[in-house]
Amino acid sequence: MRILVNATAMNARGAFSVMDSFLSDMNKYYSDFKDMGIKMHFLAANEKLCKHSNDSLVIDLVTYPKQSWLHKWNYENRILPKLFKDNNCDVYLSMQNYVLTGISKPQFVLMHQPIPFSDLTVGDLEFTNWLKYGLIFKYILRRQRRKVTGAIVQTAWMKRALIDKFGYDCPIEIIRPPVTDILNNDRPLPKSIEGLFKYDGIKLCYPTNTDKYKNNERLCQAINHYNEKTLKKVTLYLTIDGKSSEYIKFLGKVPYESIYTLYKNIDAVIFPSLTETLGLPLLEAQLNSIPVIASDLPYAREMCGDNCIYFDPRNAKSIAEGIKSYVNRGRTYRFEKIPTKTSYFDYITFIQRTLKI
Repeated sequence: MRILVNATAMNARGAFSVMDSFLSDMNKYYSDFKDMGIKMHFLAANEKLCKHSNDSLVIDLVTYPKQSWLHKWNYENRILPKLFKDNNCDVYLSMQNYVLTGISKPQFVLMHQPIPFSDLTVGDLEFTNWLKYGLIFKYILRRQRRKVTGAIVQTAWMKRALIDKFGYDCPIEIIRPPVTDILNNDRPLPKSIEGLFKYDGIKLCYPTNTDKYKNNERLCQAINHYNEKTLKKVTLYLTIDGKSSEYIKFLGKVPYESIYTLYKNIDAVIFPSLTETLGLPLLEAQLNSIPVIASDLPYAREMCGDNCIYFDPRNAKSIAEGIKSYVNRGRTYRFEKIPTKTSYFDYITFIQRTLKI
């Protein structure tokens, strides 16, 4: 079986870390690939992923689709179908939410963009993201459903939405990403931010980006509101660029190789996002027995259950109350819930089971 895997959009931040773990797992099953006669042709947009290549796992660096929307359309409608046919591939696996229109063989897809599945308003998103994911992508999801042989999601709430909102009746498998790899990512923090953690106050961290639905602005309001009313101050660390103040520190992008070191320097993860597929930091925090303060939304409830302090993410005062609840429990408050052990090889077994191979 020859599988063509398209991950040309998964080149940065959390998406890159997922693909790095995916390819690392595929390497671990090298002998199984050979025994089962599986060949995988992986299309990547980050050269760091090419280190995983072997004779059963060919990795090509492809940056063409990232140049513009026109390049992306041309690549997925003309170049990719031809590449699939020229390489005599049997299965197409898309790691980026949608499949191809130009092939008739089995197609599998990882659905990991939560915006079309969520009840976000225009005000919750940048206009371009609302147009792209709130309108166009919803149309694509409905249009492609008869071409999808099998779908992979990371949470039960996404599976329910795929069925209820978009009418998918193909096999749908829930496969959570393994996160144990972060235990090896213990390189020192960049010198530019290392000194920001050297004090005894309570440190909350939000691994985030600049998308509006990440809710950064409202979180900063909550931090200021909380600190105005208490002597026991907290400091917030955000993994984006910005102008730091006394109790809000902008770290910029923290190298993934140092993410475990970051977790060792904080007291709790705070996560006010308005939507997520699952929220990788929620899994990573649990792996490190770090308390979590998070949005009272389905993705966080599914990831954390009762091991979390919840708040209304649309209300800064509610977020501040969540912080207060954590602080009142004391810094000794901990939980330990190691995520269920999973492997990206589960993708292969799902494909085999669906195709009855």
